[in-house]
Amino acid sequence: MQRKNGFWVVVLSAVMLGSATAGAATVNLDDVLLSNAEGLVILRDGGNLDTKTYDNNYGNVTSIRAQVTDDSYAVIGSDVSDGLLTIRQPSGTGGPTDWTGKATLTGTGYSNYIAVQPGTNIVVGTSDGSLKIRDNQDLGTKVSDGGFGEIRSIAVQSNGNVVVANWSHGSPQYQGVFLRNGTDLNGIGSCVTGLGTNPVVAVQAGTDNIIIGTSDSSLWLRDANDLDTGIGSLSGVAGGAITCVASLSDGSIVSGSDGGYLRLWYDDLSNDYATLTGLGTITALAIQSDDDIVVGTAEGTVSILRYTDGEGWDTIATDDGNGAITSLDTFVPEPTTLGVLLTGGVLVMRKRRG
Repeated sequence: MQRKNGFWVVVLSAVMLGSATAGAATVNLDDVLLSNAEGLVILRDGGNLDTKTYDNNYGNVTSIRAQVTDDSYAVIGSDVSDGLLTIRQPSGTGGPTDWTGKATLTGTGYSNYIAVQPGTNIVVGTSDGSLKIRDNQDLGTKVSDGGFGEIRSIAVQSNGNVVVANWSHGSPQYQGVFLRNGTDLNGIGSCVTGLGTNPVVAVQAGTDNIIIGTSDSSLWLRDANDLDTGIGSLSGVAGGAITCVASLSDGSIVSGSDGGYLRLWYDDLSNDYATLTGLGTITALAIQSDDDIVVGTAEGTVSILRYTDGEGWDTIATDDGNGAITSLDTFVPEPTTLGVLLTGGVLVMRKRRG
């Protein structure tokens, strides 16, 4: 589903549903999983951000992701010592004693950055340029590659292919974005450089096109199968360095900046259609299944925000005092118990803005 100006667009899409009795209101099952630079990981209620449970002592958590298999797990990457990677299962409503360990590795390399392949493995990149596909049960290495510079952002397409971005060291080869096969990590096309410094990446819903934001306030949209093919670009975006990018379910592009700007862009990156400012230093974004946007900041604030056509922005919930937030993800607890199911072929119609 793509956002287009002035039309009704009809598409088939996959929709996440929760089990409910007939006629009951839809319940958003997506809790919020957040981490901070002091080693704290918190699971918060996806509606009101109340604390459900927490774990700690992870050092500087650089990336956290939800891994849903038969149960729900938090995959935590940290730069403590020479690298820590662990899978933990939040349970109960208490603190660290209610988190059970599934697998833990040390010595994995500093600053682990994580993405999850659909229903299968965990992709881990480190600041020393190592990229690995690891098993989601025991964290064993399945495939390994290197030479990526200082990896700081990873995204995974729906087919499992991996997008990797590395940070700049004042030389064009360290401003690269790579597209790699999700099975063997072989290259798909060439590395693209010169897009700007410190790129962060995400994958566009519905197209698998690659969203890139840079610290020099540029945005890029590249073809899902060929990074050399540009679809849209913008430079000089107000709000400071772009620190996070994401996608809504209709293909709209979301960007957050260190100047506190949250923006929604049309799916071709032609223009923005909504802006919210004054949010602090945005360091992390996550998207709930109903397209509510979770924003985390360096000042320790996490907020759930909603944009509605013709009505503007609403703050659904906000919470302070979380420490410098480093990463966010949405978390569906106990999917087999709650009867979460994925149904394809649902007819969706939405009015597009003029």
